[in-house]
Amino acid sequence: MDIEYIASKLTGAKPCEDLTDAEARRLAAFGSLREAAAGDEVMREGEPGEEMLILLEGRVEAWKKDRREGEDDLHLGDEAAGEILGEIALLRRGARMATVKATEPCRFFVLDRAAFERLVGEGDAIAYKIGLKLARSLAERITWINDTLLDMIAHPPEKPDEFAAFKDKLLSQWDF
Repeated sequence: MDIEYIASKLTGAKPCEDLTDAEARRLAAFGSLREAAAGDEVMREGEPGEEMLILLEGRVEAWKKDRREGEDDLHLGDEAAGEILGEIALLRRGARMATVKATEPCRFFVLDRAAFERLVGEGDAIAYKIGLKLARSLAERITWINDTLLDMIAHPPEKPDEFAAFKDKLLSQWDF
């Protein structure tokens, strides 16, 4: 594995942009490099996740299964170099939340939970900096979800029964 190559790419990636060059080299030694060809599935919704990927080169697309019968999968978006994938799997045990496919040749830096937890356990500043970036990213998503949900409550959709069931299920996940 080329530590210098990985470190140079990591410093431009969102979760690592606050790392020093020395910290990026140290982090590079904790992970591995993975490649994918265009069309390859990088992760599959529902499968166990134990690692986070940082896209160093290439582009990917993310898809989520639509649980309604007969509906197409939902396209969540396209991501380019510098983006993180699977960060929730790094932070908690559970299934992958989406399927990610390479749309062109890709290279990823892979950091598994054990390596991240080792950095945390050592009190390494790398873990703090990455953890803070991940927490901020997740907080932004939660803020958007909260704002969207509150807007839906204030202006319910035309089918009140479906909305009521959705609202009850969603609100059951929040602690107030």
